[in-house]
Amino acid sequence: MKRVNIGIAALSVALLTGCAEPAPVNTELGWPSAYAEYIRTEYGEEYFRKDEMPFALIYVDDNTEPELLIDSGTEAGGEYILTYYDGQVVEGHFSRIGSKYIQYGGLIYTDTGHQDYYPVEITELKDGKFTLIASGLKYVSDEDWEKMTTDENYPYTLTYEWKGETVTEEEFNAHVAEYVDEFKLQYAEKYHTYEDMLDILDNWGQ
Repeated sequence: MKRVNIGIAALSVALLTGCAEPAPVNTELGWPSAYAEYIRTEYGEEYFRKDEMPFALIYVDDNTEPELLIDSGTEAGGEYILTYYDGQVVEGHFSRIGSKYIQYGGLIYTDTGHQDYYPVEITELKDGKFTLIASGLKYVSDEDWEKMTTDENYPYTLTYEWKGETVTEEEFNAHVAEYVDEFKLQYAEKYHTYEDMLDILDNWGQ
C-alpha cells in the first residue's frame, strides 16, 4: 500500500513547515478531475475494505470549490484534507481520526488524542496553505498517574498547557475560544465509497 509511505512523508512535512506540499497531479484538470486523479494515483481499489466510506466533500475555506476529506482507515494513518488552489492539489495531514472544521471559516480543529494524552491543534486553510496557528496539550502527568493508580479515590486529573506554558482548564478553553467558536465546528455530513466518490468527481457538473 503505497499510501503508507506517502502519509509518513506528508506528516513529516506538516510537522516541519506547518503546511503540506502540492501533490503531483495534472494542473489543467480543474478540481473534480484533479481530485479523481489523486485518488486513482495514491490509492487502489483494494486499499479500502468493501463498502468502506472514507471520502467526503467538505467546504473549509471561503470559496465555492470543496475540499476532499480522506479517512485513511486507521487511527495511526489519520486523515487527509485536500484543497485545490492555483491549479494544484495541496494535501494536509491530520492526526488520528475525528478533526472538525468550521464550514467556510477556514479553520480545522484537531483534538484526537488518546490514552491520557490529548494534543489540540488549530489549523488555518488559506490561499492553498495549511498553517498551524495555535496548539495546546492536555495530559495526565506522571505524578497524577501515580496517585490515580495507588488511590482509588483520587480523581482523574489533567494538566493543561498552552504554547508550552501550564494553564488552568478555564484558561485553556479561553485560549481555544480566541481562535474557534466550538459551537460552529462540525464533522463531514456525508461520506462516500471509493467507487461512488470517483463517480461523483468524474461526472461533476453533468
